[in-house]
Amino acid sequence: MKISNNISIKQLLTFVTVAERSSFTEAARELHLTQSTLTTQIKQLESNIGLELFNRTTRSVTTTDAGYSFLPVARQLLNDFQTAIDDVSAQAQVKQGEVKLASSPSMLSSVLPRIVRDFRDTNPNIRFSMREESAGNIEKSVLQGDVDFGLGGNHSDQADLTYSPLLTDQYGIVSMETESNSDWSDLLAQKMIWLSSDTGIRSELEKLFAEHRPSLSLDEIELEVSSPSALAAMVSSGLGRSIIPALAASTPAFAQLNFTLLDKPKLMRTIYLIKRRGRTLSPASQRFIKNLRSGLATTGLMQGIEVCE
Repeated sequence: MKISNNISIKQLLTFVTVAERSSFTEAARELHLTQSTLTTQIKQLESNIGLELFNRTTRSVTTTDAGYSFLPVARQLLNDFQTAIDDVSAQAQVKQGEVKLASSPSMLSSVLPRIVRDFRDTNPNIRFSMREESAGNIEKSVLQGDVDFGLGGNHSDQADLTYSPLLTDQYGIVSMETESNSDWSDLLAQKMIWLSSDTGIRSELEKLFAEHRPSLSLDEIELEVSSPSALAAMVSSGLGRSIIPALAASTPAFAQLNFTLLDKPKLMRTIYLIKRRGRTLSPASQRFIKNLRSGLATTGLMQGIEVCE
């Protein structure tokens, strides 16, 4: 399809206005143009099209057959252009648009529901696409452009990604009964249930053990599951205890279980806002991230969770 680069929106608007007013003078007055400027624009349009669009007499201006045929097309082009401009303007004002994010299960199940609800109360036309992903897949989704940003841990320190701390949470023991012991070594000698190695929590624990307590090992694991909800079910059935961060413990799956912070040693993890370096986010995503940060600051988080400034 070949489209002339010389035809402008101004020329189309001038043509439609002259055709509707049947007068160069009235059209020039309505468009705030001098009559010579308006006439020049019509002549340029006719030259670009290769057809005369108006019959000109001293008393009236009427469209030629070609002009009559072209008029509805020009109107539609102007309407489509205005609609496109209105859509872009609406997105810039965050009246519409889409927020696409990938998140860890604990963020998606704990703090995000309330923050998304509050955001949609004032931005009802914003669409949301939220993926629950494992640690590695969050970073992958952001890198590939499948989502605008991610909420999770920094597990691969990708050079093409930026990691902005959102909050930290402390690890603790989740069990059916209240724990009185906060020492890691004593607990690891008991029956334990672990999340599998493809989860962010397990990866973080292995890293923390290597850095802080190399004497502790996860090599001899007897029972592991791949999701926090399954982990909660296993603990609830009396199969053992588990170690999870405070944010995960605040999700509905663990509501009926007891959670005790571990402080010998006190080990923390960090949840980051993950973005692709150099990528400009949509106005909708930019505003939601702003609301996310302010929402975290005003949310009543459980003990062991701290919001990063």
